[in-house]
Amino acid sequence: MNARVFTLVVTPIVTAALSGSLLAQAPASASWDRLKAIPVGTHVHVSADSMSRMCNVATVANDALTCTKGRVVNTAHYTFLKGDVRSVKLTRYGTSTAVGVGAGAAVGAVGAAAVTSGGCDTLAGAVYPFFGVPAAILGGVIMGTTDALSGPTVYRR
Repeated sequence: MNARVFTLVVTPIVTAALSGSLLAQAPASASWDRLKAIPVGTHVHVSADSMSRMCNVATVANDALTCTKGRVVNTAHYTFLKGDVRSVKLTRYGTSTAVGVGAGAAVGAVGAAAVTSGGCDTLAGAVYPFFGVPAAILGGVIMGTTDALSGPTVYRR
């Protein structure tokens, strides 16, 4: 695949994914009632005054949110009082990883195109994997583990 074609295809996709998730961060209905409606076991990022945690929702009462470290019920529990919770966001590890892989692959393709731009077409096919694959893996690891495109805000104080 030609590096220019690859870049022209991947760049708009990455840009659209980034802008769409950034614009939809805090819906107007981000209330405690909306938080009560999410299913038990949903993976969320809770930002509170005392601490921030990634956890699975266990219960949502009128005055507190309780979540667990893992999906197993007997793992560590975290209890956040409603007054301490600043925001609760859904996680999007899969989307973050996919966008990171695409962005990394695009950067790798551009790097490979720059190296092979001297007119050596026979080398181009061998160079792309050495640039694109490591860059795609690195992009996926960075964006996926940090959940860079974390989901919509379910609750905001």
